Amino acid sequence: MAKERNVLVYLFSKNILQEQSGYNFHDKLCKQKITSLIQAVRMLKEMEPGIDADELFVRLSLLYRAFCGDNNAIKKLQEYNPQLYFKWITEKVNVIIQYLQRDHTSPIYLLFSDIDNTLIHQTGIKKFLQVPGENRTMSKRGISLLAQIGASGVPVILISGRRISSFDRVMKIIPHSFAILEHGCVILNSDGVDDKYASQFFEYVGDHHKPHKYGLLWEYEKQLQEQGYITDSKGRIASFRIDPKENNMNEDNIRRLLAAKHPNGIKTEQNLTFIDFIPPLGGKDKAVQYFLQKWNTTWDHVACLGDDYNDIGMLSKAKYTFTHSGAISQVQQIVRSRGGYVSPYSGHHGTVDLLTKLVGALNDPPPS
Repeated sequence: MAKERNVLVYLFSKNILQEQSGYNFHDKLCKQKITSLIQAVRMLKEMEPGIDADELFVRLSLLYRAFCGDNNAIKKLQEYNPQLYFKWITEKVNVIIQYLQRDHTSPIYLLFSDIDNTLIHQTGIKKFLQVPGENRTMSKRGISLLAQIGASGVPVILISGRRISSFDRVMKIIPHSFAILEHGCVILNSDGVDDKYASQFFEYVGDHHKPHKYGLLWEYEKQLQEQGYITDSKGRIASFRIDPKENNMNEDNIRRLLAAKHPNGIKTEQNLTFIDFIPPLGGKDKAVQYFLQKWNTTWDHVACLGDDYNDIGMLSKAKYTFTHSGAISQVQQIVRSRGGYVSPYSGHHGTVDLLTKLVGALNDPPPS
């Protein structure tokens, strides 16, 4: 099996497509690479049938037909931005190469990590990169360790309550392969929001491509506004937020809102000091499950890092769990109960410590 993987890595690596600003259907070298990639995907599907490479095969096949002069294929391709089309293929191929090159004796196949107060912090440290426009930083050592994990063949998937606009500020400093936002309700691929995943929330949040919001979640936001609450859904695709401080809420008010039965199964998630409202099918653990299906694996091969209430779902299911002493007590209890690692440090030092333990666990996992 190792020999076959090496052959596939060679085929995929040798034939990576360059991003192009336009389609040149007379480029013979590009056509040859597309042909080789289609062959590699067919081999991959035979060797690793569980890997989700169907869309890659469809996109490559469309390109191949266009390069062969198929007018219908050429017309179809004109609907896509060529730069984004080639970028999507290239990034998908790189993820496959990463998967094939990983240490297949390692028990960890995927890493899901929360961002705020797990990877980035407001506390100081000597060597860091600052999140643009925020007073949060990530230590350079932490960045190096995450990059090392990714280079080992384990995709790093960031998972957060952030919306796209605030995620854009952190994405350039934190090494990662994919991102899950708004408490598991939005998945970002190289060419934008994963529409296939987003379709399950249509009844609640409508079509995010359209300028006006409609659906059960937005109707409930209006109801809360009519009750006097100040809400925030600007830039959000599948969630809205209430800031207790802005709404002058005391602890009793917060508890009552969190414990309330919201219409149509709408759920609340505590995120830092905020209360976020999401569709019933949302949640970080639900998004992780989507990735497990795509990668044909189980929670037994997942590592999760988290610190807050909205991380409890995924930390309760992953086999390899990590947190630090700055996490809420419930998270620390769950991690300990699952035989995970709770760093005695908090802040940047806690992040570096638990990432160091995770790197060690890739080849020498702690006993279950």
